[in-house]
Amino acid sequence: MRTVWILYKKDLHVMLRDRVGLVITFLMPLVLIYIFGTVFGGAGGGQTTAIPLAVVVEGESAATDRVLRALEAEPGLRVVRTVAGVDGEAEPLDRARARGLLEDNRVRHVLILPDPLVSGLPGQISLVYWFNPRQAMEGEVVQGLLQRAVFTQVPALLLDNLREAMEERFGDAFADDFLREQVEVASRFFGFELEEGLDDLREFWQRGFSLGEGGGEGGDEAAGGLLASVLDFQAEQVVGREIANPGPTRNIGGWAIMFLLFNAAGLATILFDEKRAGLFLRLLSGPARRHHILWSKYLFGMSLGLFQLLLMFFIGSLLYGIELLPHLPKLAVVSAVTAASCIAFGMLLASVSKTSVQASGLATFIILTMSAVGGAWFPTFLMPEFIQVLSTFTIVYWAIEAYLLVLWQQAGWAALVRPLGILILVTLAVLAVSLWRFSKGDLFR
Repeated sequence: MRTVWILYKKDLHVMLRDRVGLVITFLMPLVLIYIFGTVFGGAGGGQTTAIPLAVVVEGESAATDRVLRALEAEPGLRVVRTVAGVDGEAEPLDRARARGLLEDNRVRHVLILPDPLVSGLPGQISLVYWFNPRQAMEGEVVQGLLQRAVFTQVPALLLDNLREAMEERFGDAFADDFLREQVEVASRFFGFELEEGLDDLREFWQRGFSLGEGGGEGGDEAAGGLLASVLDFQAEQVVGREIANPGPTRNIGGWAIMFLLFNAAGLATILFDEKRAGLFLRLLSGPARRHHILWSKYLFGMSLGLFQLLLMFFIGSLLYGIELLPHLPKLAVVSAVTAASCIAFGMLLASVSKTSVQASGLATFIILTMSAVGGAWFPTFLMPEFIQVLSTFTIVYWAIEAYLLVLWQQAGWAALVRPLGILILVTLAVLAVSLWRFSKGDLFR
């Protein structure tokens, strides 16, 4: 038993001396728990960012003003009514501009308030909803928020419509006389002042009413059925309608990039294994130099990563029907840039680590964190705003963005300039830091 205790203390001493490994061991669970808790449980009180909703108003009226106020009061939505024109001035949205925003992925949800918004008697409320289900869960959230914001205004809209119809048909004087007769009858039976009751009823008539909180389960179902019968809600998917299998098409980019990052991290382990075997010393005794070894490793890892990515997409095409052939040139370019970024990440890990164990632990921590924050596991809109900003600093986010532009948006080459340009800049910066660290480090000594 004494021997076991001595060996136990030896392992504890080795672990305590490896400060980087010690930090990673205890920091990684805390970070991942925080991310999962924030997304699924609202840890820390973080608030998710309001989802942009483009609103097209085709006719100004009291009804449209009432709906707009309800939408703007909804904390989960951010109403967008204008777009920058050619001269930079804000211009009101119309159907053509809204469709363009959808197709360019500047917004993913559009609500159109037609003219008239409410027609006929007792009233038919018409709404048109366009959407891009690039993030399926986000679409479900938005439709739920729209129903909550609009349904609560249905009774008031119908009452406004009835009042306007009466005033248009019989005049304002008739409506006022109608109200007075109602109050006179009520005052005789209930004994309140005529003018006070008339003021209250006139105010009620002018502002309408909204749904209450109670009513019981059966009452809620009946009210929901009544409201649904007077609401004409026309939903149309604008982007991605022709995609045969939307789920895998949306998610395969995240799966692929996370898999490739783990493979790239293995490059760091290979470098340390070759150093331990004395291979570098034998190579450097010949015509090879440090930069020859590093660039050969980088090019080999990049070509292998490109092959792995394309193979994963090919398997996805066979299993899930993901359409590849029309997009193969763009997919190959995006995969090449993504592979270059991931392998550069692996080189950076090797350059800042002192041992293969340290590189492996650091890789696990960074890859899991980048995958969670960057959107490989769940949609970024579920996260607090500061994490959404942080996600744009990860290669996972921009790689997923590029793959979605190719496979989901079916965008042209011009749309790929931004994500690919950012990935290329990140790759060059990471390679520069890696080469500088290798020149100062002990890997080749």
